[in-house]
Amino acid sequence: MDQRLAVKAPQTRTISSEHRQRIQKKPKLKLKKIEELGPELEEYRKKYATFDDIYKHTLGYYFLSQYIRERRLTACFDFINKVDVYRGLQKPTKRAAESALGALRHVALIQSSGEDDGKTQMRTPPNALPVEEVVAKLREGRLDRDVFDDCYTRVKQVLVSFYAPFLKSNYFLRFVQFMEYSGRQIKPGDLQSLAPLGQGAFGRVVAVEKRDTRALFAMKEIPKSVLRKHKTGWMCLNEMQLLSRTKSPFVLSLKYSFHSERAVHLVFEMCMGGDLRQYLEKGAFDLKRSTFYVAEILLGIDHIHSLEYCYRDLKPSNILLTQSGHCKISDLGLVVRLPKPPKVLKHVAGTPGYWPPEIVARTGTYPSSDYWSLGVLTYAMLAGKKIPDPLDGKRPGDSKKRSKKGKRQSRKARENSDFKRWSPFSSHAAEQKVAKKDPKMKYIDATIKFPDSIKGDARDFIQKMLVIDPKKRLGGTKGLKEIQAHPLFKELDWHALARLESEPPFVPPKRILDKRKKSVGKTLEFQPVKDDNEEKKFYDGFMFANEEGFFEEVVDALEDEEKLKLEGTDCCSIS
Repeated sequence: MDQRLAVKAPQTRTISSEHRQRIQKKPKLKLKKIEELGPELEEYRKKYATFDDIYKHTLGYYFLSQYIRERRLTACFDFINKVDVYRGLQKPTKRAAESALGALRHVALIQSSGEDDGKTQMRTPPNALPVEEVVAKLREGRLDRDVFDDCYTRVKQVLVSFYAPFLKSNYFLRFVQFMEYSGRQIKPGDLQSLAPLGQGAFGRVVAVEKRDTRALFAMKEIPKSVLRKHKTGWMCLNEMQLLSRTKSPFVLSLKYSFHSERAVHLVFEMCMGGDLRQYLEKGAFDLKRSTFYVAEILLGIDHIHSLEYCYRDLKPSNILLTQSGHCKISDLGLVVRLPKPPKVLKHVAGTPGYWPPEIVARTGTYPSSDYWSLGVLTYAMLAGKKIPDPLDGKRPGDSKKRSKKGKRQSRKARENSDFKRWSPFSSHAAEQKVAKKDPKMKYIDATIKFPDSIKGDARDFIQKMLVIDPKKRLGGTKGLKEIQAHPLFKELDWHALARLESEPPFVPPKRILDKRKKSVGKTLEFQPVKDDNEEKKFYDGFMFANEEGFFEEVVDALEDEEKLKLEGTDCCSIS
């Protein structure tokens, strides 16, 4: 594997309350004052002229919901939310229908009460809602997508009637202030370093806190001196460009990226659950847990493939867990854009023992190349170890016990011998030299020795993922749908899984960041580098901010008032 940009998976932990007290007092989030907005305010009112414009916007939705609550319209708002969830399901469920029905009954109860300070009719539809008609349809088992349509239209009209006043309210003014603030570029001074998380040969990961919203992130830093020396800046930019396009809950989300005089910085969401490698060190996973992880990883891999990239580095240390127990594919430093057929990419990349035979032999790179690696990972999860190398001890110079000198001699013996057999399950990076001489794979040995614990559908799944011919591999021609149809997943609800509604079989324990830990390996040199004109232009391509991620970050901070202090809001205070 090319380790030049690889960084070990973060040993992620939460922040202790004691450490929180030691963090220096944060600056205020400096918003524009209302009088400084000028013509921008009217431009925003035109841009968000309808109820749906704000309702479908993450930040706008938050401020609209606050305004709705103040106007005592929460019941109506809750109903349309739940109907939207019901309608959005691939296959509407009884549970979602009952949730929407409960919200509808609440609206009807307020409507029939006749109380509410004589203003009930302003906050509910003027005529009685046909609740019983909806109830009758649901009792008949009619989970039609349009079952709530009449009630939805009438309730939403009430909310829409309040939208014009909302555009003139302090809530909309605050929305505009944050929208203006979201356009600023992040700088090194915006982040407070907390503790080291991990380190590779050419980069490190540190926990950081964003000063304005107090959001926690994991920041990957690669020294510019390293990028210049090894000429690997393109790999880092490739990773950043793909991550800026990904929108999957199963791929680690890039929140910001920027460069300083010393390094390139990629700021990711913080995954609090560690990685699969550290859990496999304690033993194999059961079938239910392994199947759950394989399914989530498949959805993440499919998303990467949909963007016309191949991941190429699937292994336990690159699969992080969230605090709730869901999978996140991380470290996309080896991703590569797939060329249009008939062109074929023949680069070698990946991790020995996990890489597929076509990559080791340099005959091609395909979406199904990632499926091979997933087959190896599935075996590792169920067995607690990688697939054994079938040629171990059979190569020239192989010996169970060797000194460093002996290892060098054995490697030289293999290179100079006529031994033609090779295996993709070998942990030796030098295996690629033998495989390169065998493009037709006449001498490949991909024998799999299964333990008794791997049987039935699990064994069949692994065997079909580890077919040497990438086109005959499971998913090799029909992609994700063919894999999803395998009996291993017969009890899995793929739609619920994609919406993160499936309960993870394992919830990682919470951990505490140790700020006293100064480093996690050899200290890296982050010396200032003076960029030449070409480098300056290149590094400017790293300036990125995930706008949707920032909106979610702000909403989270606003919901926790102690996190956020605002400047520029005196004239539009919200009470």
